[in-house]
Amino acid sequence: MDSVPPPQLFVCSLCGSTMVFGMCPRCAARKAELEHRFQLAKLEIEKEKRLLELRKQSEAKADIEIKTAPHPLETRVRINGAELRKLRGNETQENFARQCGVSVSTIYHGERGDKWYVSTLNSVAKRLEIAPAKLRHQ
Repeated sequence: MDSVPPPQLFVCSLCGSTMVFGMCPRCAARKAELEHRFQLAKLEIEKEKRLLELRKQSEAKADIEIKTAPHPLETRVRINGAELRKLRGNETQENFARQCGVSVSTIYHGERGDKWYVSTLNSVAKRLEIAPAKLRHQ
């Protein structure tokens, strides 16, 4: 009869314990969990990079939209400043202007009840998803 050779013993690369396989089950599970966390962290970093890139593209596009002036002969309408302030809430004028796609100056003058071009009014109303008539002074 052939004799069975004794099993080869390995030392766990993480904890140093001796076993028949290359890594003890406890360390293997720990290593798998750490690898999983590492992959999740890489995905989160990629997601943040993509969001930052999209935000930069959006801000660049908003800057372009802000710089294009409406037609000089276009009709201007008075803005309901109280309603605009109510829509802005606790948000800063800078953030609100970025959200609306206009300059801070436009928001400032709108809140004072000054006049806006109709195209500006329609653009802001569209971005805020409200009817343009809601922002017009009655």
